[in-house]
Amino acid sequence: MIKQITMNRRSLRYIILLVFLGFTRMGLSNSEGIFVGYRYFDKYNEDMLFPFGYGHSYTTFAYSKIKLTKNSSTFDVDVTITNTGKVAGDEIVQLYVMDKECSVSRPIRELKGFQRVSLKPGESKTVQFKLKDDAFAFWSPDKKAWIVEPGEFEIQIGANSRDIKLIKSLKL
Repeated sequence: MIKQITMNRRSLRYIILLVFLGFTRMGLSNSEGIFVGYRYFDKYNEDMLFPFGYGHSYTTFAYSKIKLTKNSSTFDVDVTITNTGKVAGDEIVQLYVMDKECSVSRPIRELKGFQRVSLKPGESKTVQFKLKDDAFAFWSPDKKAWIVEPGEFEIQIGANSRDIKLIKSLKL
């Protein structure tokens, strides 16, 4: 028995993309390179039903007080998360890095860390991330090595890849 399925054009495009990726495992070429999944949708500014990292909660959260501290070998990123709802809940805080100017094509944002935080109603916690140099690196096909180029980067904090709550810039 065949059942009818209804979907929008973008969903169909994503399914076709997934099928194509399956074919690449059988020896066919992969022309998308690093722009797969949420990175594809970000690059082409496409809408999606469920962005990367999407989750549903029965409460609400507020993001505030992003603080960036440079140490000898890392950047510390502190963010305050507050449960603004009426019930306890968990939030997955996600950290993305965006290279504002690069010599090679890079995704708009790259996930570099995430942490789960459990909060009671009205409770706040500070979530801390440590970013080493490799958080800013990319693979250089010419040099056949991981490279960190100097320049401006954005630290983006959000609930998912499309729900960015806080942004802080830094220069390397």
